[in-house]
Amino acid sequence: MLRSLMRRAAAFLRPVQDSASDSQLIPPPGFEWLADQYRDEIFDRLFASWRRMSPEEYAAHNAHTIGAYSLHYNRYRNPEMGRWARRLGLILESVDETDRCRREHLSATEYAEVHRAIELIRLHPELF
Repeated sequence: MLRSLMRRAAAFLRPVQDSASDSQLIPPPGFEWLADQYRDEIFDRLFASWRRMSPEEYAAHNAHTIGAYSLHYNRYRNPEMGRWARRLGLILESVDETDRCRREHLSATEYAEVHRAIELIRLHPELF
């Protein structure tokens, strides 16, 4: 059901031109209501492991794969989910905090693998 709703909502997104002539997708009026109504379910699908691991552990393993994150600005019906999302956002906003989480939660081998992946992303961003 959620996938169907998201597909229908995506069909309503319309490309528009802004003042800088960059194409953007602007939601139609009322779309915010749909997002608000299903925010917890969407978050639960995107971050299915949030119930099994702390935000620190999640960031340690996955921060290098997240291109942008603003879900910590949302309000959630589930207060525990909201706290988790906010904490992850705070971690991702700080390179030092993200690295602290990696050092705390990853083995030396995993830490080295993450840094190899980060270097690969830096060298070849077109692949990601």
